[in-house]
Amino acid sequence: MAGLRPRPEQSEHVKIYSMHGQNMGQNTGAGYDGQGVVPGQDYGYQGGYQGHGEPVYGQQQQQQQQQQQQQQSHGSSGKYYGQHDQHGRYGNGHGQGQDYDGKYPQSGGVGGYSGGQAAVAGQTVVVVKKGHSKGDAAVGFVPYVDDYADNRVRSVAIIGAGAAGAITAAAFSAEEYFDRIQVFERRESAGGTWIYDPSPPGSLPLRPGGLPPDIDPPLSIPDGLPRITSPNRQERWHKTPIYSSLTTNVPSIAMSFSDLPFAYGPFVPHNIPKQYVESYFSHHKIDSLLSLNMTVEDLSHDSVRGVDIWWHDEFDAVVLANGHYSVPFIPEVTGLAEYFKLFPGRIVHSKVYRTSQLCRNKKVLIIGNSASGHDLTNDLLSEVRLPVYQSRRSKSRWDGDSPPPGIAWKPIIKEFLPSGRIIFEDDTYLDDIDTVIYCTGYKASFPFWNIKNNGRPIWDYENNKLVRSYIHTFFHDFKSLGIVGIPRVLTFRSFEYQAIALARLFSGRQAKELPAKKELEKWEREREEMVRKEGRNFHDVEWETGETLGWLGELYAVAGLGLLTGEGRVPPVLGEEVRWAIEHLRKYPEPGKDDNKDNTEVLEYEIGNDGSADWVLVERKKKDLLSFI
Repeated sequence: MAGLRPRPEQSEHVKIYSMHGQNMGQNTGAGYDGQGVVPGQDYGYQGGYQGHGEPVYGQQQQQQQQQQQQQQSHGSSGKYYGQHDQHGRYGNGHGQGQDYDGKYPQSGGVGGYSGGQAAVAGQTVVVVKKGHSKGDAAVGFVPYVDDYADNRVRSVAIIGAGAAGAITAAAFSAEEYFDRIQVFERRESAGGTWIYDPSPPGSLPLRPGGLPPDIDPPLSIPDGLPRITSPNRQERWHKTPIYSSLTTNVPSIAMSFSDLPFAYGPFVPHNIPKQYVESYFSHHKIDSLLSLNMTVEDLSHDSVRGVDIWWHDEFDAVVLANGHYSVPFIPEVTGLAEYFKLFPGRIVHSKVYRTSQLCRNKKVLIIGNSASGHDLTNDLLSEVRLPVYQSRRSKSRWDGDSPPPGIAWKPIIKEFLPSGRIIFEDDTYLDDIDTVIYCTGYKASFPFWNIKNNGRPIWDYENNKLVRSYIHTFFHDFKSLGIVGIPRVLTFRSFEYQAIALARLFSGRQAKELPAKKELEKWEREREEMVRKEGRNFHDVEWETGETLGWLGELYAVAGLGLLTGEGRVPPVLGEEVRWAIEHLRKYPEPGKDDNKDNTEVLEYEIGNDGSADWVLVERKKKDLLSFI
């Protein structure tokens, strides 16, 4: 059924199989469409399985839903998703099919809750597992069709509740078009990468050159859902890489969305972005869309309490906002695999670093020179045996001509010897290193992506790129699948453009149609050739060359304006203040930059007499630091 093009009156769906556990509370939700939830089993759609400790749409709205929908949900006699009555959305369905196992009447008969013949063509399947301390899920999506108008997207699953998930949920909610939006988050709260885990992950199954899905495989989906299983102990890489001293390294104005600015200075501690993401859900009153402690375990076409509870659900479209800072990467180096075995615990990844106490009085080698490598090298200066050695492939933009005091630069590593010696490319070497910290980044991982069912992978690890994507947001062959947050430029602000463009497109209100499939493929081919010649990654979007403005302009053209009656968000204007902040504010000063100008421009957050607040670019006289003499 997955490859069939639906008739215009049909609705395409995503099924979600979900699993949950202790963190779900003891909700007694009455079910998304009516009665039929067993008290304490947390299965009422929104009325229990979110795990907020109280029913959201369950009993609180049961009577109202029954009056409005006149829908019969017959508890134990109702098949888990009923028969998906053909009479339209939330309409008149009886759903009196066979019960899955005779004891899960949770959803009664959902009776046509998504309209049309739900299980006919191009369904998206999401399998969700809610575990004893985390959850897992699986999602499916709609195959390629030429015309969005035929898709009738009315329900959307968003995977991830970090910054990308927050703005995506807000953008889709603002359309006031979709009947159902649900955000799946595997952690206990929103915040994504910015959630801080004081206790680092324990022994991680790292190996040189290891890539997803080999080191981040999907879980096996149990048969006969819904189902309760013993908890799965497989490493899911759910803890974040945040260390205690981490601050943002881009201006705050680029770490906030246009409709909710904040004034915490240019570079803020890691808890501020986390709180901001949480507050963004509250600000837009979309907390109820969250399903916490839940991970997506399977995304594919559908042709068809100390425990883990699995179930499935259906959506018309899916947006991936799951981030890409979870699965650490350590490159292959001659002798490294054997070194791991001979010296267990000596080599770690920055993902497990929390404080400098990890390396107190030790001889340390840092590998990597991006943000985390730079941060950790400086963070360790007061605790370790000096110098801190830093192996670097190239000079970073904030480096001078010589290393700062206490730091010794080394080239990249050529070989690890069984004796413990580490040899570098210039044939120099180090002995008696106590700790090697790899600050070599992360690999995007989509363990829920069902390659077999979907006919292809979603990520090309050889070329480090999405497969068949268009302007880093859309896909050639899956029109009801989108992604937010892969390019790192402008962070929160670029997420906003992507989310709004997807919301406008999926609601059928886009100002501009996407190009024909051949043009989408042409864009991908030409970009592959361009980045190959320039020696950069496919999804690296440059600011200095104007590429970022061009990319955001393309998203802006798709999104267009909201409706005259107010529905839908408008992409923000990238004004002078934002552009100035991006070009001038640096966490690490660039060597040789002239900081002695008589006057300087400053970005300040000002509150007007009418209570409105905004960022303002003002010119200030540079202070004479010796004026007291």
